[in-house]
Amino acid sequence: MSRAPIVFLSSIDWSDSWQRHQIFASTFARRGHEVYFVENTGLRDIRLSDAGRILRRARRIAAPAQPARKRVRVIPPFVLPPTNRLYRWLNARLLLPRLARQLWTAGLREAPVVFAYTPTATTLGLLDLLAPRGVIYDCASNFRQHPQAPADVRALEMRLLGRSEAVVTDSDFLRKQKEREHPRVHQIHQGVPREFFISSEPRAAYRTACYFGTIHDGLDYAAIRELAESGVEVTLLGAVKHVPPPLPPNVRIAPPVPAEDLPVALAGFDMLLLPYRLTEFNQAVVPAKIFECLATGKPIITCALPSLKRLSDALHVARAPGDWARLAAGLSASETEEMRRRRRSYAKRHLREDELERLLALLAPVLARPARPSPPPPSLRARASRLLTSPVAPALAAF
Repeated sequence: MSRAPIVFLSSIDWSDSWQRHQIFASTFARRGHEVYFVENTGLRDIRLSDAGRILRRARRIAAPAQPARKRVRVIPPFVLPPTNRLYRWLNARLLLPRLARQLWTAGLREAPVVFAYTPTATTLGLLDLLAPRGVIYDCASNFRQHPQAPADVRALEMRLLGRSEAVVTDSDFLRKQKEREHPRVHQIHQGVPREFFISSEPRAAYRTACYFGTIHDGLDYAAIRELAESGVEVTLLGAVKHVPPPLPPNVRIAPPVPAEDLPVALAGFDMLLLPYRLTEFNQAVVPAKIFECLATGKPIITCALPSLKRLSDALHVARAPGDWARLAAGLSASETEEMRRRRRSYAKRHLREDELERLLALLAPVLARPARPSPPPPSLRARASRLLTSPVAPALAAF
């Protein structure tokens, strides 16, 4: 198989919250590919709550180049959010060529395969500059229902679909949606490592619960508060993207742990939680951690996400206020060895190595294409000249 370079135009930053973006990227790096991971280039307007993240990124951009992580070159981009015509114009004229130059400086000399994650003008502009040998749209979010997406997100997504060799997604909802719009759609989850199949024995009492993953405003804090007020000790384990509202004292926020240490970190908890708010956007969500949770065998209390319906006989589903505390209190009676076996059985159907082999097989024809050089991006002087000689009045008028 060709060792073509692969560029990930990610919708998240590289962090300890290990998601499909990092899993796929590190897999290709282990297979010998040069992998470039461009962190989140934005979807919505900047908010005051983003100040800390912006400051951290600015420091990283200004700092000397960092060593590759998991053999992946991580590129922090400096671009404007693609939310109005002026920002898009400045990105196209000045900032996206600068980002392409960052990739060139990092070592990208050959036309890459690109994994695209966000259907934005930024993504489409970068594809123009990179001239890739193939594009895979890894669609893991229902962007058309994102509450802060640009107004033309559907049109932009259709353009990205038109440029993509194939679409990969993890949910039934998105698979069905994209099958109406693209001839090659594949449902592939990132799967679960074998290390998550830890020993899980029934407990005399179920007193401790853990949610692990990014802590953000899509969590159902009313459900978390309900559990805590019923006497359950709740741990929220992960990076804080949005600061939670005030919660009872028996809710603890713990920092993220490296992905390889997560099975050990989960072993001491009695139950696991999937407490998401039910919104239009979340109709398509498949929790990235679902098969990791199932592999532990531990009881899982979850909201009624449509994507989890086929797994409901292995879950404890809270459908109304009051159900979270009731389900937790009843685990001593409702948990059975059959449920624990069923959870592990579901997880074994989605082992990480099997899912990744499916992804690699899908990409084989694209990776086999002849190599061709990637032209160097324009220099700073050329970008400045292009900016100064371009008509800016229409863009400014549209702002």
